[in-house]
This record gives sequence, structure tokens and C-alpha cells, in this order.
Amino acid sequence: LDLANGFTIEAVIVPRSVSDSGAVRAIAAQGVTSKKEASWQFGITGQKSRRAPMVLVLQCHGDLADGKFGEAVYFSNLRLTMHKPYYVAAALTFAKDGRPGHVAFTLKDLANDDEPLLHDHVAGQLARLDTGTHPFHPGGKHAEPEGSFHGVIDDVRLSAGALPDARLLYTSE
Repeated sequence: LDLANGFTIEAVIVPRSVSDSGAVRAIAAQGVTSKKEASWQFGITGQKSRRAPMVLVLQCHGDLADGKFGEAVYFSNLRLTMHKPYYVAAALTFAKDGRPGHVAFTLKDLANDDEPLLHDHVAGQLARLDTGTHPFHPGGKHAEPEGSFHGVIDDVRLSAGALPDARLLYTSE
């Protein structure tokens, strides 16, 4: 899958617990655990997160807009509650030509049809992410049981490019 123009990760989840620390429980990830190689993970922050507990987050290691390799973390303001079904998505667009990139987060409470589809857009400086031959891991990170998702994951889809709302799984069904 060519991620040169960003990507979209989507899933239907029912989280049962999050980490007691600030650690992210990965809904899906690609890459290795080394912070020296390109990787990403989409998940839910832990109880003691440095930003906010129990929110969607996309954490990446790759080439930044300044030309250096480093970490880019995109924290949403979309908070989840345990034991409820959700549709979740993160669509990443890379920084390019002096413009910041961004992640468009989407969240839908599937237990309540009256709840709207929620969105949050977060700017960042990730310019390139070459995970190439690294395996895709639904429900966890490579060799890191602490970061594994606790709950149910269904309908996971990884797409090349940042998909618009009309092409997301939730809105296209």
C-alpha cells in the first residue's frame, strides 16, 4: 500500500479498558517499536496521558517538515467511554511546501443514533512516513503487549491517502 500521500485508518471498536499509565492502546499500528525507524500507531491514550486521558491519538515516527527524523503526535479532543461501540478514523495528510499537515479524526457513538458524527482536525509537521515492508498490526504494536488493544475491533480498513468524509466506511455504507 503506497502511503506517500498520507493514509486513512478506520475501525469499529468497543474499548474495554485503557492503560493505567499514559501509554497508548493501539487500535492499529504499522512499523517496529524502534523510534529510529518509520512507524505509526492509532489508538486511545491511557489514564495518565500527558495531553488528555481516553482520547483518540495518532503517533508517528518519520521525516518531519524541518528535514529531521522524529516523532509527530496528533492528540484529538475526541474522548471515548469504555464499553461503548464506536466508529473511529484518522486521515493523515503530510506537511508539504511549507504548509503543515494534519490529521482529521472522526468518531461516532454507535450506541446512540442521535449522536452526530464528531470531527477534530489537528495540525502537525510530519512530512513523510515510509513504513514500506513493515507489517500492519490490527489491535496492537509489534512485540509490545502493553500497547495491545483491550476490547473488540471489527471492520478495520487502511487506505492510501486521506479520505474525505464521503468515502469513509461509516458514511459510505
